[in-house]
Amino acid sequence: MFKTIFVFILFSFITIKAFTQSKGSVAYNALVQKFQSPPEEVKPWVFWYWMNAAVSKEGIKKDLIAMKENGIGGAYLMPISGAPDSPFIQTPVVQLTPLWWDMIRYTFQVADSLHFKLAMHDCDGFALAGGPWITPEKSMQKVVWTKTIIDGGKMYDSILAQPETRKNYYKDIAVFAYPAKAYNGVSTYTMQPTVTTNVADADASVLEISLILTTPFRYKLTTAFRSKLTR
Repeated sequence: MFKTIFVFILFSFITIKAFTQSKGSVAYNALVQKFQSPPEEVKPWVFWYWMNAAVSKEGIKKDLIAMKENGIGGAYLMPISGAPDSPFIQTPVVQLTPLWWDMIRYTFQVADSLHFKLAMHDCDGFALAGGPWITPEKSMQKVVWTKTIIDGGKMYDSILAQPETRKNYYKDIAVFAYPAKAYNGVSTYTMQPTVTTNVADADASVLEISLILTTPFRYKLTTAFRSKLTR
């Protein structure tokens, strides 16, 4: 332990001494200058989200100025989702419409005036190059499943529940059967906990509705209250 501490202190002393000796040199001053005022090629870039078709020229200009003033080197312009059923602004800027292209041209004009770099992310959100030509079977997909608890040792003749679907697209992959432990399928969604109290004339069952979603264990819950429950 003492040897480790000694080595660490010695190493720290040598490092500090070497740093002190180099302080004030041309290389040191150049490093400090670059750290305080980084050149363009090392400044960080950010993702710049245009959310839910809710963008405006005023907001675009303010965003660009703020990024420039805070040392950001550039931004990847990335639209995220289209306009919701209840748009956030009076005239949503829907992607690829004439209004959207007008906003894009304005954005690059302002960026050029600020000497701020921009790039376009080739996607609608995170779905990379999405569009009406991408049908559900060609789109990004995920594996979905359902579980069915059955009694073993006998024939099972029934239709299994189908997992969730989107755009009416679904394809079976496999059906797996494996031994299940006795408590499989049992949760607070299937077992109603019982709440009791030792306070006379108090009905604690009013708490059972909320506990069925918040109690993560299967057990009978008995609670002693300090005062009477009120309805």
